[in-house]
Amino acid sequence: MTAVAIIYSGASKNPEAMQLRRCLAYLKARIEFSMWATHIQGTRNQAADSLSRNNVTGFRLWCPQAQEQESAVPAELLDMLLLQETNWTRRDWMEQWTSSVARPADSTRRTYAAAKKRYVRFCTTHHINILPSTEQNLYRYVAFLAKEGVRATSIKCYLSAMHHLHIEEGWGTPNMADMPKLELVIRGIKKA
Repeated sequence: MTAVAIIYSGASKNPEAMQLRRCLAYLKARIEFSMWATHIQGTRNQAADSLSRNNVTGFRLWCPQAQEQESAVPAELLDMLLLQETNWTRRDWMEQWTSSVARPADSTRRTYAAAKKRYVRFCTTHHINILPSTEQNLYRYVAFLAKEGVRATSIKCYLSAMHHLHIEEGWGTPNMADMPKLELVIRGIKKA
């Protein structure tokens, strides 16, 4: 199963991959970000393809500017990521996780706050329920942002802020993986 499939389905038969997926889900909620994954054919992404096949020599041919030395993952973070018997609600585990992973920068929190305000204004202006968001309302919001001149990369940031707003208000997370057309709309905005 590819990493993209594991990210979107939230499942894997491989216990290590599943543990990493759980950590990723926790991290997304904890430090307030959303993500999309897209498969790029190996023929169009030779550097990543080389690394996935443990072909460091091939990787260095495609990326000669890469550091000579590997970046080490801190041991405590690696232990937490690979620990199979994680108790996600245990206070000491959460404290260790939080101290191992940087909190979002102040600028990110300010950006999210502004994005949330803009979303609330959009909903009130267009007489839309603020929460929970529907797929149709997300399309309308993305189209509104594009019409206002917001770039596709910034629109993804706005959607991340909405994701965080749902979590804050106890609505859970809107599953963007169940909305494949949303990514297509954003790609279309990039090309426009």
